[in-house]
Amino acid sequence: MAKDKKKKQDPKKALEKKAKKTQKLTKKSEKSQTKLATKATKKSKKPIDEEEEDIDEILANFQKELEAREAVTEEHCEPPSRRSCGAFVANPVDLNELVLFAGEYYNGQKVFLFNDFFVYNIEKNDWRKIVSPNTPGPRSSHQLVITNSGRGFLFGGEFVSPNQTTFFHYKDFWSLDLKTYSWEKLEVGRKPSPRSGHRMVLWKHYIVLYGGFYDAGNETRYLDDLHVFDTAECKWMQVDCSEPKPTKRSGFDLIVSGDTLALYGGYTKEVVKGNKIARGVIHSDLWTMKLSFETKDWKWEKRKVGGVKPQPRSGAPMVSFKGKGFMFGGVCDVKEDDETIESVCSDDFFQLNVEQCRFYPVNLKVSPTAQNVKPSPRFNNMMCVQRSTLYVFGGILEKGDQEFTFSDLWSADLDKLQAFKNIIPDEQAMSLWAGEESDDDDEDDDDEDDEDDSDDDDESDEDGDQPDVVATVTSAVEESEDEEEAIETGTHLPTRADEDESENEIDESIPRLVKKEDPFWEDNKPLATDANLRDYFARTTDYWMKRAVDDGSDDEESNGRPPVKSKELRRYAFIIAEEAWDEAAPRLAVERKVLEENEVAAKEAAQKREAAAGDKRGRRI
Repeated sequence: MAKDKKKKQDPKKALEKKAKKTQKLTKKSEKSQTKLATKATKKSKKPIDEEEEDIDEILANFQKELEAREAVTEEHCEPPSRRSCGAFVANPVDLNELVLFAGEYYNGQKVFLFNDFFVYNIEKNDWRKIVSPNTPGPRSSHQLVITNSGRGFLFGGEFVSPNQTTFFHYKDFWSLDLKTYSWEKLEVGRKPSPRSGHRMVLWKHYIVLYGGFYDAGNETRYLDDLHVFDTAECKWMQVDCSEPKPTKRSGFDLIVSGDTLALYGGYTKEVVKGNKIARGVIHSDLWTMKLSFETKDWKWEKRKVGGVKPQPRSGAPMVSFKGKGFMFGGVCDVKEDDETIESVCSDDFFQLNVEQCRFYPVNLKVSPTAQNVKPSPRFNNMMCVQRSTLYVFGGILEKGDQEFTFSDLWSADLDKLQAFKNIIPDEQAMSLWAGEESDDDDEDDDDEDDEDDSDDDDESDEDGDQPDVVATVTSAVEESEDEEEAIETGTHLPTRADEDESENEIDESIPRLVKKEDPFWEDNKPLATDANLRDYFARTTDYWMKRAVDDGSDDEESNGRPPVKSKELRRYAFIIAEEAWDEAAPRLAVERKVLEENEVAAKEAAQKREAAAGDKRGRRI
């Protein structure tokens, strides 16, 4: 029974396909680099009529405005403007109030940092804006916790100049009186270093602070230090924990369940082995710590995560309720191929059972008459729990190179697990973008290139088989062991001049050079992808065997028969293949160099794209 012949890929088309793919990678790399360069230029060039102020001057002007205020004032207002990375907390003294302070908004051209202060009345669905003469400066990614007595504590955060050319990290520490809505800057000795992307939680009368990052301009430094603020004695202390402990990170989740501190996930930018460029790493590990008043006994313990573990993500806030953590949203960068990294935002809703170290999806009940609505996918949204109700405000949705920031407010009953309710809608978010549109034309070009590649694959399958006559000639050849070894290793065979004359000599009349008018030559000439003579001959053996037969058939004295015995046929085929290989050597050297340079450039461009995608500010705060 004859064996099915396996179709061979046309070598010429294989090279063309590889060259086309490399060209496509290089083209996309150039587009990507041009795009990045354009963005960098926009950030570095300041319009004449819109020159950006020095960051110290900007903050000084804010301070002057604050000093001009004479008293705390309240006024009813519209819901807060769209934003992310603000402080959104429940008032433990008034169970009908939520507090929102600061945050940021990026419209595609400029970043807006806020230091506005809002109080939301749940029953009345009413917002009040509080204006105080002594208020912390504009910032985002800060942390605010409120004690059971109604005293709030705020630490850190970052300020970004409108054109994102300058960054400033705060290390100021503030107290907020929720009875009078007045702020006080606290000078309490040695505080934690400047940072944002850190997390703070309240346990007993201790405020626990961990991690974050500090942008020094030329580098970003991630932190893994643990600090405690004693609200009774009004002092900070650093807790030194032995290994094992969580790696340096920012943008993680930190909650308290009873006397257990739980840390999950986070973001770090680091150099990965094999890459020259640092890229963003999203963590998905879980650590716990038993808290006590003896901080010297505090130790981290890495836990195995069970249940239905969420996909790794950053920007997914988590709040604590009845010993469990509730997490909504988040974003991850999915590498679809070597050329494309897509940001995928989530609308997943999970709960973490801290005691069991298990994640579960939260399945909210939906009444038959109600629409199944919930917050759209987003990250860096703000969340808090008042009584048994979860509240979700704002956040960001990424689509390509565009960022859409929300101003909507949602609620969900965590006791009854009832469906989300949309308290404040936001129907304009998806239309408010002042930056560049996504490059759809590039995607269309890439799709066309992919279609061309598919066509090439089809043609290769159709044209890949060699004529049956060649296979017949090849199967009839008998070779000596020495000749086989020489051909298999790709070494040069001795020429006819080096051998003793014998009946097996190759006739002088046999042409040694390949006929340039041969229609099959282009498909069988040496290629840059052939590693050596052995690989080249192995790829084109059928062609050269037929070439040897045809050369003998063209001799008038041969009567259509090969001029040599069959065992010499393969040897002769190798000799003329070797001549073609040597003749092509200079061309192959140039082609290989170009291919190598293109592959290196494409690889570096892919690493830069991956690093740039993972290093967006939203991932780490």
